[in-house]
Amino acid sequence: MTDAQIIAIIEETLKQKIAQNTDFIRYSYFEINVKYNFTEEDKRKFMFFIRNKLENMNYIMYIEGEKYIFNDKEYTVGTNESIIAIRKKDRM
Repeated sequence: MTDAQIIAIIEETLKQKIAQNTDFIRYSYFEINVKYNFTEEDKRKFMFFIRNKLENMNYIMYIEGEKYIFNDKEYTVGTNESIIAIRKKDRM
Protein backbone atom coordinates (compact mmCIF):
# COMPACT_ATOMS: atom_id res chain seq x y z
CA MET A 1 0.00 0.00 0.00
CA THR A 2 1.33 3.45 -0.82
CA ASP A 3 1.84 6.23 1.72
CA ALA A 4 -0.90 8.21 -0.04
CA GLN A 5 -3.36 5.32 0.39
CA ILE A 6 -2.54 5.00 4.08
CA ILE A 7 -2.91 8.75 4.59
CA ALA A 8 -6.27 8.69 2.77
CA ILE A 9 -7.49 5.96 5.15
CA ILE A 10 -6.35 8.04 8.12
CA GLU A 11 -8.07 11.18 6.83
CA GLU A 12 -11.36 9.39 6.16
CA THR A 13 -11.48 7.39 9.38
CA LEU A 14 -10.45 10.32 11.56
CA LYS A 15 -13.17 12.47 10.03
CA GLN A 16 -15.75 9.80 10.92
CA LYS A 17 -14.41 9.23 14.42
CA ILE A 18 -14.21 12.94 15.25
CA ALA A 19 -17.80 13.40 14.04
CA GLN A 20 -18.81 10.76 16.62
CA ASN A 21 -16.77 12.19 19.51
CA THR A 22 -14.26 15.04 19.38
CA ASP A 23 -12.68 14.17 22.74
CA PHE A 24 -12.12 10.41 22.35
CA ILE A 25 -10.90 8.45 19.32
CA ARG A 26 -10.61 4.67 19.24
CA TYR A 27 -9.11 2.40 16.59
CA SER A 28 -9.81 -1.26 17.23
CA TYR A 29 -7.41 -4.11 16.71
CA PHE A 30 -9.74 -5.34 13.96
CA GLU A 31 -9.55 -2.05 12.01
CA ILE A 32 -5.78 -1.92 11.94
CA ASN A 33 -4.99 -5.61 11.63
CA VAL A 34 -7.87 -7.04 9.57
CA LYS A 35 -10.19 -4.51 7.93
CA TYR A 36 -7.55 -2.64 5.95
CA ASN A 37 -5.39 -5.68 5.26
CA PHE A 38 -2.21 -3.82 6.24
CA THR A 39 1.15 -5.53 5.98
CA GLU A 40 3.53 -5.12 8.93
CA GLU A 41 5.22 -2.25 7.06
CA ASP A 42 1.83 -0.64 6.37
CA LYS A 43 0.97 -0.86 10.09
CA ARG A 44 4.25 0.83 11.03
CA LYS A 45 3.57 3.62 8.54
CA PHE A 46 -0.05 3.95 9.70
CA MET A 47 1.07 4.31 13.33
CA PHE A 48 3.73 6.87 12.38
CA PHE A 49 1.38 8.97 10.23
CA ILE A 50 -1.56 8.84 12.63
CA ARG A 51 0.59 9.75 15.64
CA ASN A 52 1.86 12.84 13.82
CA LYS A 53 -1.66 13.76 12.67
CA LEU A 54 -3.18 13.33 16.14
CA GLU A 55 -0.40 15.28 17.85
CA ASN A 56 -0.87 18.13 15.36
CA MET A 57 -4.60 18.05 16.15
CA ASN A 58 -3.89 18.37 19.91
CA TYR A 59 -4.52 14.73 20.88
CA ILE A 60 -2.46 12.40 23.03
CA MET A 61 -2.21 8.91 21.51
CA TYR A 62 -2.01 5.72 23.54
CA ILE A 63 -1.34 2.21 22.24
CA GLU A 64 -2.05 -1.28 23.59
CA GLY A 65 -1.06 -1.71 27.21
CA GLU A 66 -0.67 2.01 27.98
CA LYS A 67 -2.69 3.69 30.72
CA TYR A 68 -4.74 6.82 30.12
CA ILE A 69 -7.24 8.97 31.99
CA PHE A 70 -10.57 9.90 30.46
CA ASN A 71 -13.41 11.60 32.35
CA ASP A 72 -11.44 11.30 35.60
CA LYS A 73 -11.15 7.51 35.35
CA GLU A 74 -8.01 5.51 34.60
CA TYR A 75 -8.12 2.92 31.82
CA THR A 76 -5.64 0.71 30.00
CA VAL A 77 -5.68 0.31 26.22
CA GLY A 78 -6.89 -3.26 25.83
CA THR A 79 -5.78 -6.05 23.53
CA ASN A 80 -8.84 -5.48 21.34
CA GLU A 81 -7.79 -1.85 20.84
CA SER A 82 -4.84 -0.53 18.84
CA ILE A 83 -5.11 3.21 19.46
CA ILE A 84 -6.88 5.45 21.93
CA ALA A 85 -6.51 9.20 21.44
CA ILE A 86 -7.68 11.77 23.97
CA ARG A 87 -7.99 15.43 23.06
CA LYS A 88 -5.91 17.69 25.29
CA LYS A 89 -8.03 20.05 27.34
CA ASP A 90 -7.32 23.75 26.97
CA ARG A 91 -5.94 25.25 30.13
CA MET A 92 -6.97 28.70 31.23
